[in-house]
Amino acid sequence: MDNWWVWGFGLYVYQLPLVLYTVWVTMAVWDLARRDDMEDKAKVAWLVAVLVLPVVGPVAYYAAGRSPLSAAFRFGLLGGSLVVYAVLALLMVMLAPA
Repeated sequence: MDNWWVWGFGLYVYQLPLVLYTVWVTMAVWDLARRDDMEDKAKVAWLVAVLVLPVVGPVAYYAAGRSPLSAAFRFGLLGGSLVVYAVLALLMVMLAPA
């Protein structure tokens, strides 16, 4: 039973970064699409940055792109998800059989 638990938990921790990245990119693209205060060239530049630079693009957009999303939401989206991933990865290391 322990091996199944560790295997399942390990698979979850392994796939979580992909899910987080997908959420970050989706939210950034959605946010860019609905902004009216930004010129089209700036939108395209941010869109390219978000899609081409795997983790740095969405993080840079939320930090420097002056997103109209609230600061608390942006912090929860980026910081909170990274903390959750770090805690789960640490638990995985602690639960893994020696």
